[in-house]
Amino acid sequence: MSQESERMNGKLMNKRLIAAIIAAALAVPGLTFNSPVAKAVVSTQYVALGRVNGSNTGCSNPGFGTDTYGSTYWAIKHALKSATDGGRVYLCPGTYDLTSGFRLRGWSQPNITIEGANRASTVLDGQGSLQVIHISSDTVGSLTVKNLTIQNADANEGSAICQNADVDLIVDRVSFLNNSADDYGAAIGCTSGNSLRVLNSYFEGNDAGSHGGAIDVHQDEGTVIRNSVFENNHSGNGGALGANGSDLDVQRCKFVDNVANNDGGAIWFTSSTISVFRNTFTGNSADQGGAIALRPGLRSQVRRIESANSFRGNVASHIRDRNVGSTDDGWD
Repeated sequence: MSQESERMNGKLMNKRLIAAIIAAALAVPGLTFNSPVAKAVVSTQYVALGRVNGSNTGCSNPGFGTDTYGSTYWAIKHALKSATDGGRVYLCPGTYDLTSGFRLRGWSQPNITIEGANRASTVLDGQGSLQVIHISSDTVGSLTVKNLTIQNADANEGSAICQNADVDLIVDRVSFLNNSADDYGAAIGCTSGNSLRVLNSYFEGNDAGSHGGAIDVHQDEGTVIRNSVFENNHSGNGGALGANGSDLDVQRCKFVDNVANNDGGAIWFTSSTISVFRNTFTGNSADQGGAIALRPGLRSQVRRIESANSFRGNVASHIRDRNVGSTDDGWD
């Protein structure tokens, strides 16, 4: 017998042996073979203006119509309560004029996405009188907000989104327009939390009385901001962004015409670990640090930041720190 014939016979015997083993196993009582587990399907709760509840198959047949619940608030609230772990609440196009904000507390299914059609067509409007989303301290998990606009919110802090829990907050392709806060973070205020990621978002006309006209963070697990634009925001310190006791990483963002009454026309830091690279700062103004004001004792960070970003037309009352200033390094 040739070597080729021997190899063919060997393969045939192996196939027969495997088939015999499988047949014997199948004959054993109670022994079953399960098919591969199907990938979980993400559940979506559709909310639509001017419609009644339907079979929840899309915007033309939503599960949560505002005409059924009598208001935008109750329709969205019921959708949030019905969302399962890993699911999403989809806000169909329209302007949702809110009469109350959403306080997310004690979620049993904590990993939720709130998603709009896009920033131009899906709008949550606080009508100048309320905080839109508040994540309470007894909540864990993650919240993603994407593809919508939040505007005209008003509160003491975190008027559009307030993160006050051990929750990973992701904000992606969201516009924050004309929100205001008495204290800090007119768009996003984080007093605690696992992490904050802001991606591809736009902040304009937000105003906070104390710190962080658009965003203010007080947390330990880190904040990442990428590919976002901050324009015409205002605060006492940090016209666009304030950070106290947070790991902060800001890259590829644009800061334009932001204003601080005191320090940091665009960004103000204290007691924070910072990474600020490949950003552009144009036309920002403050008393110190027309673009950026740092915590005391960071002279080396000042030089590194100035070489890693683009600065143009920023203004400070103390002319030597029109771009980057520190409050105790003698630049006064």
